[in-house]
Amino acid sequence: MLTLRSRFMLTGVLFQAAVLVLATPATTQAAYPDKPIKLVSPLPPGGSNDIFARLLAEKMSATLGVNTFVENRAQSAGFLAASYVASAAPDGYTMLAASPTVLIVEPSRNKDVPYRPREDFAPVRFLMKWNLMLATSPASGITNLKSLMDLLRSSPEKVSYGTAGLATPAHIAAERLAQIAGAKPTVIHLRGANPAMVETMTGRITYTFQSIAALDPLVRAGKLVALAVPIARRSTVVPQVPTMAEAGLPEFMSVDWSTWNVMLAPVKTPAEIIERMHNSLGQMLSDPALRKRMGELGFESMEEMSHPETAAFFNAQFDRWGPFLKQIDLNR
Repeated sequence: MLTLRSRFMLTGVLFQAAVLVLATPATTQAAYPDKPIKLVSPLPPGGSNDIFARLLAEKMSATLGVNTFVENRAQSAGFLAASYVASAAPDGYTMLAASPTVLIVEPSRNKDVPYRPREDFAPVRFLMKWNLMLATSPASGITNLKSLMDLLRSSPEKVSYGTAGLATPAHIAAERLAQIAGAKPTVIHLRGANPAMVETMTGRITYTFQSIAALDPLVRAGKLVALAVPIARRSTVVPQVPTMAEAGLPEFMSVDWSTWNVMLAPVKTPAEIIERMHNSLGQMLSDPALRKRMGELGFESMEEMSHPETAAFFNAQFDRWGPFLKQIDLNR
């Protein structure tokens, strides 16, 4: 028979064992990450955004100590990628790298998208941004923004613009320009930026908006003429190109035309996991070698933001772009 002292000691041992068992889940969670992380992209392989995603995944693998890989789910205008991550386990191992096209523009056009951007995702960190440039062919005879606007107003039937696809930043910007001119030029949707630039170089398309990084080599080679950049200050990449305001069209700048890319997690992902990833990404994106490669791809770093500031900025994008997009006919 156990003595009173023996019973007391046995009770103490059992209590300590119970504490250790209960503590195990917390210890496991603190070990995040401890298995591969999937970074889902709504874009096809090969483009500059995909190259950036793979560079980031490589950096994440080295920094976090677990394999991080990119999975491209480009079907259905990016809907598949977004809905896949929205329904994934909220454990920090499935993330989405997305732009306004998937998160704001397409849902504003299609009310049947299988996800709710503001309700289904938790923003982790903004990764980078890039800017557009407006260009035309040397054969067009258009040498500045004023001459393009004059042509749009006087002979819209002679004008066309090319996009990298329906509802892309290039489409929104080109249609906004036509809207300001009060014109309905011919719209030609192509499969990506490269075909749009080729068609503009040949003169089959009058103008196009594409990224500064994509257009700059063709402008330098004399194959395209740069007319303006829709940013507040001149670009350090193409300092010779005027801003839209300097070129005589300040009303074009009613919104910030910079296009960003943000990392998102399923909405119920634990706050401590999101905070850990937010801070880790900040360290990665400040790496000089990664920043240099980003610059070569035409991307700029985003302003430093705390995680609460990131969430506030993310929500503000919907409030900013929602009313604006209702004014633009993106079904042309």
